[in-house]
Amino acid sequence: MPKPGPAALRARYYVLKNLSHGSTPEWFEVPWPRWGRQIELVPLGERALAEGDVGASEALFRELETMGRSPGGHPVVLVDALVGLGDVERTRDNTGAASDMYDEAERVARENGMGLGRLRALVPWLFLQRRGRSAEELMHVVDLCEELARGLDDAMYLANTYLVRAEILTANGDLAGAVEATDRAAELFGDHPVALPGLYVRLADAFRMAEDPDGLRRSVLKALETLRRVDQPTERAAALDLLATGRLLAGQWDSARVAAAASAAVAHQVGDGRGVAYANMTLSQIERKAHNLEAALDAREAATRYFDGREDSLGSLAYCLTEKSEVLEALGRRDDAAADVRGALTALESLRCVQSRPSAQQEYRRRFAQIYRRGLRMACRIRDPVLFVSVFEGLWGRRLVGLTTGAGPRLGDDAILRTHLLAQAKTADNSLAEADGSPTQRLLGRTALRSALPGMIEDGTGTAIASLSTPYDHALAKTHLDGVPPGTAALLLAPVPERPLRYFALLVDADGEACCDEYAMPEEVRSALNDWRSQPLLDHLDSLGPLTNLLPEQLDRLPEGTPLLIVPLEELWPLPWAAIPLGNGDVLGARFPLRICPSLALAAAMRERPTGWPRETRKWVGPNVQAQLLDGVSGERCESASAALAMLLDGQLGQDLIIVAHGVPLQALGHFLDLGEGLLLTPFEAMRAKPGGRVALISCWSAFVPEEQSGDPLTVATILQARGAASVLATSDELSDDPIGAHFVDSLLEAGQTMDWSHALRATILANIGFPEFRGRLRRWAPIRVLGAW
Repeated sequence: MPKPGPAALRARYYVLKNLSHGSTPEWFEVPWPRWGRQIELVPLGERALAEGDVGASEALFRELETMGRSPGGHPVVLVDALVGLGDVERTRDNTGAASDMYDEAERVARENGMGLGRLRALVPWLFLQRRGRSAEELMHVVDLCEELARGLDDAMYLANTYLVRAEILTANGDLAGAVEATDRAAELFGDHPVALPGLYVRLADAFRMAEDPDGLRRSVLKALETLRRVDQPTERAAALDLLATGRLLAGQWDSARVAAAASAAVAHQVGDGRGVAYANMTLSQIERKAHNLEAALDAREAATRYFDGREDSLGSLAYCLTEKSEVLEALGRRDDAAADVRGALTALESLRCVQSRPSAQQEYRRRFAQIYRRGLRMACRIRDPVLFVSVFEGLWGRRLVGLTTGAGPRLGDDAILRTHLLAQAKTADNSLAEADGSPTQRLLGRTALRSALPGMIEDGTGTAIASLSTPYDHALAKTHLDGVPPGTAALLLAPVPERPLRYFALLVDADGEACCDEYAMPEEVRSALNDWRSQPLLDHLDSLGPLTNLLPEQLDRLPEGTPLLIVPLEELWPLPWAAIPLGNGDVLGARFPLRICPSLALAAAMRERPTGWPRETRKWVGPNVQAQLLDGVSGERCESASAALAMLLDGQLGQDLIIVAHGVPLQALGHFLDLGEGLLLTPFEAMRAKPGGRVALISCWSAFVPEEQSGDPLTVATILQARGAASVLATSDELSDDPIGAHFVDSLLEAGQTMDWSHALRATILANIGFPEFRGRLRRWAPIRVLGAW
């Protein structure tokens, strides 16, 4: 029997080919008229929906649902009905109800071995969820759909799978991948009149995102041509909206306005509120380009009213409010503009923080980079440092701030055990380079490291780590800014998202005056940053010369010795700030006592912690450290690695702890500290810590790990900073394990017995910076930094 074309018949065709899967005789004892009615209800409901008669479509699918839920009703009937009702609710933009329908349809189909039924539910579910879930999560479902479609040899659903893949790739910024997926869908659709309009609309949207006016125009014209053969109002509204965008890009304001109005009219006629909102967004852009600001504001407000309050439209709301803020600023309404920027951030951060994986949260940071970029630019344009802080604090992520309260994330014992197994496997693997290992050791080290453990660790910790992120409370921005103590200064630095040759900076001077601006990042600075990532800590101080350009000129006016807090985001975090040259042989860490913090909110939390002297110092040097360290530093040595670890995890107020140990970078953990005696400390275990005073981690990579970061830096040092340490002495690179480096560390720690570590670090740099051994071998001192706040 040849495979039928209509979906309802094709579904039954596959059922008949798979009768062994839980089939019962009563499913097939259906009177001929009833069977015929079930078959015809599906295309009737689909046709009514395509023609914009949503009420009639719902009635038809409700009739089918009654048949599917009646005694003896075949599951394929219920799946047909639920998918149709899901389509009805999706057209009404009732995403919650639509999702429930698709979820139930997929469950019924899965329980009854109906691959096509699962496809029919999952493909529209994917289109529905693309605005609120990460590409990483959705692509798993796309891969499943492709597997099901290939298993059924169903070209139409395989084509739809490519189409939804293109949609997700477009939203995630992979425009080349989106075009490729759409082309593959086009090959499978052939000349299918119903499928082609949606295909060309999605292709045009990819070209719109890529700012390719020629590709956009070609695709829109093809979409409108195919729409002459079929009546699909939703696709027609979308095509007209994209046509308006193309004309806008060409500077044809009048014809763009006509196309946008036509799009809104078609969408309104069929009750497509989202389509009307999109048309209003385009119309607002047109009027803004044409300098009709009041008209642009009216259209933007109409779109904002539609998206406001819709949980599935937070991204669109963020875009709307961002555009609206820029119109308001052009109209001179600066306070209203700032309020809309905060509203956009609230919507975006709400969407980002509910993602269940740190990688997904960072994906949303990349996907909506322009919201952050435009928000920071608005703050600089209207000279609003408080607004700058609001945007800045959400930019990198807020997991570390989430660690400042409570007992930390809920990480089960199994997850902690897996992190230790992976770290132990790495230790065993490293030991093979120094001594012969048994076959068992070799197997343990290499197999565990390279197989399932990293994935198991992510599965066991991802949700708990992601749950630490909460949207920034904008009401605290002024408090955090005003919290910079008088007589100290603060410098906030952030690369401009998606603009590699720009960066933002905010400086609070010693008198409390704050100014913010956007700066060019010269090519030599960008080159130096790239060199830094590929070959951290080049040999000589002069190699850091270009990084001087990252320091705003206002910094030169700070009195020498002013305590300076630096909050550097993203790629600027690991830079050796103390070693950045200032000219005349001077470096930043010699001119100012420095403290580094991942966020201003974390700095505010640290200011509430007790400091001062006298203090008790305990110290531990791992047995595998080569250099002689801490001999001249006062304090009692811990009797064992386990005693040092216990003190770190549950410290006493006013008790300083100095740990000298090897740090090992490791994927899935970031890194870990090898304390010796078989004891390892991973970032995940550090999340349970309660340090009592200052903590010094003389170790490689304690504050940064040389791999791609997913949000704010979760390292042992930064986690201890968040978990209660008064301050943390740490490193952002490899630290030389040699006598000269040991001399610098001992001098620093000895000075730190009578002063805070930032002033001790400055004094030690001043005492040593003139020696060639330090200027020419940066690994001996430049990685060292003080994490804390003034």
